[in-house]
Amino acid sequence: MSASGRLLALTITAATVVLVVIGTLHPNASAVALADSGTSSLLRPSSTPEAAV
Repeated sequence: MSASGRLLALTITAATVVLVVIGTLHPNASAVALADSGTSSLLRPSSTPEAAV
C-alpha cells in the first residue's frame, strides 16, 4: 500500500473513532427518543391467548 493510501486509511479510521466517541458521549435528543420509544409495548404481558398472537 502506498503512503497516500495508508494516510487515507488512517484518516478515515481516526474520523470514525472520533465520531463514535462524540455520538456516545453526546447523543442528540432525537436519538435518545428513538432508542426509548416502543420498548415498553414490545414486552407487555397478554391477558388472553388471543392477545398473545
